[in-house]
Amino acid sequence: VMSAAPLTPGEDQEPPSTIDYAPENVPYDESFENELMKTVLYPPPDSHSRPFPSHDDLYVPVSSLPVPLSSRLRTHPSPIPGLFLTHPHGSYTGGPRSSASAANAFAERFISENNLTTADDLERKVAETMKEKIEEVKERFMAREEALEKNEAVRKDIKNLEVQRQAEVRVEERIRRDKEHKRGKV
Repeated sequence: VMSAAPLTPGEDQEPPSTIDYAPENVPYDESFENELMKTVLYPPPDSHSRPFPSHDDLYVPVSSLPVPLSSRLRTHPSPIPGLFLTHPHGSYTGGPRSSASAANAFAERFISENNLTTADDLERKVAETMKEKIEEVKERFMAREEALEKNEAVRKDIKNLEVQRQAEVRVEERIRRDKEHKRGKV
């Protein structure tokens, strides 16, 4: 039986989180992804500060994810210019970062995989990795932008072909009516 007493500050045990803010668990939202793409590829000129007050203890319901990039809840800067987060080091879709235990596990794995032994090595590798990942995101968004432009061109072509087909159908109907009308006079 678990005690109803509150957790004692400084306890090593982290309370289990039942809320998962991981981006892969957030439903796909095309308009959010397009807005994110534009922010990453074309950051606004004043992309390093927000005039809104910050709310570190903010609760963001999972059902409201992704939080729009223009939301007043996004007050914390991220490594990507123009992209603000709802929480310090939070998720780009909104909400806090992963649990401390998950973050610690990631940090341990990162240090181990990269054979890092000093704080300077860690800082250098983190900066290098962040730069690589941001470039990778930009490349993916450039490909997305190109695909969106191609899709828009295809939509326009289809619309033009549909208009052309409607005109052809009207001409065919007029020819058929004229033939029927001529048959009736003969």
